[in-house]
Amino acid sequence: MIGVIEDNVYRMLSLPQIGGVLTVNSGLAHEARYFGKPVHALAPQPIRPAWRGAAPDAGSHASLDDVVLTPDFWRIVLAPHTSVTPADGMRLRPKPNRLRIALDSFWNYQEIDTDRIPRPAGV
Repeated sequence: MIGVIEDNVYRMLSLPQIGGVLTVNSGLAHEARYFGKPVHALAPQPIRPAWRGAAPDAGSHASLDDVVLTPDFWRIVLAPHTSVTPADGMRLRPKPNRLRIALDSFWNYQEIDTDRIPRPAGV
């Protein structure tokens, strides 16, 4: 069966009856592989994710988590170019969507994180 769906795409991808994904050019093409579904994209994908365990190459995209907001990350990046202070191992406590919130980027889903809602004074 081939058709357009209006259901939750992740629910659909989890169904064993779904044998593959046809898309023009969507992030879904990257996510479907996590569900073990073959993907057929009609247009070239703008990024090529680097899968865990795959040999890295110059054209691969590697995701970053909120480690980019820590001093040690920048020490590693800047060390070849300037002197840096010693690593201190400081990490932020885990929090979902920290980088998205910092960039105010929710891919037009208009998500509301309660950490962004100002609290009344004295609370």
